[in-house]
Amino acid sequence: PVEMKLLLVPDPTSPNGEDAFCREIARRAPARGHSCVMRAAIAGPAEADAVIVNSVQTDALLAARAAGKPAILRLIDSYAGSSADAQAEVKRFAATSDRVLVPTHFMKAIVVGWGIPEERVHVVLLDVAMEGMDGLSVLREFKRRPRTRPVPVCLVTARAEASLRVEAFAGG
Repeated sequence: PVEMKLLLVPDPTSPNGEDAFCREIARRAPARGHSCVMRAAIAGPAEADAVIVNSVQTDALLAARAAGKPAILRLIDSYAGSSADAQAEVKRFAATSDRVLVPTHFMKAIVVGWGIPEERVHVVLLDVAMEGMDGLSVLREFKRRPRTRPVPVCLVTARAEASLRVEAFAGG
């Protein structure tokens, strides 16, 4: 695997200022030979190989673009209830991002419906406790399929049991 330097830009609206998505990537990256820096916003050239932006943050996405760095945008909302201008901004940034990470196949269908090529949209976030299904079961099915097996998945939960971590790692 190629070592990458990742700049993680957390969502400033995360509860208690704690961005679990970026924190989990930063925690796991060293085991895969990558290094991470997490900071609230970027200004000027990014000291990284790629920039992962959690949520639509105009300044961070524009700075990544200006620096010529790949921008990976994580979306968890379709912004359907937002103003037309806000929706247009989200779609524009999704279109200019190198990858778009979404939490569900439903959200992937929405983003693809915006005209984003399907190969640039990845479902990678699972919660252990999801409405109507079990995240570990979804993870096992995802890793069973040859087409989706190589896509990295971040499984998140508020539960702290060690056995859950063991089961998640065993699932892929």
